[in-house]
Amino acid sequence: MKRIFWFWSLINTKSLQFTVPNAQVIGPGIIKEFKRSFNLHDPIGFRTWEFQGIPMCALDVMKTNKQADSVNGVIFEMDNDYFEKLLQRENEYELVKTKAFDFFNWSSLWEVFVFSSNKNNATYDVTNEANNYYLYLCLMGAKDFWNDFYDFFVSSTYIRESQLWEITELEEILWGNKKYNLSYVA
Repeated sequence: MKRIFWFWSLINTKSLQFTVPNAQVIGPGIIKEFKRSFNLHDPIGFRTWEFQGIPMCALDVMKTNKQADSVNGVIFEMDNDYFEKLLQRENEYELVKTKAFDFFNWSSLWEVFVFSSNKNNATYDVTNEANNYYLYLCLMGAKDFWNDFYDFFVSSTYIRESQLWEITELEEILWGNKKYNLSYVA
């Protein structure tokens, strides 16, 4: 079994179950000395549904070595067969081993794998509907883990040097006024 710390679309349990059907969610966690940002070019985009094949900007985490930088996400376990499939799907990323902490009391848990590319080769485009759907998918996953988790996700996710809540063009998505159909997740 592998323990994975997921900080983007698979925090949405629908997306997780679609991608890794045998995943066992352990719970919300934190990794320290990392920064989450929309800065990774995804040339394929979604593999299913109406935005299939539209390039977009994906989330990434980068090691910063700054104590103040922390990222929340979901810790889950998966077997080696699905782990290999996930590695193929997420081929833009490298695996990094790091320490995970409990989201609620920040107590030390165990080592986990996190996907990190450090490529910094794209910027979120607010007019790209594939990007907006991806953000919405992540936000709905964050909302499943309580308001504090959602607020932490929004404040610890960046586009360039701005936190999500500072980007006025995203207000409709952030505050739930713009919705997407999550019937098809990947």
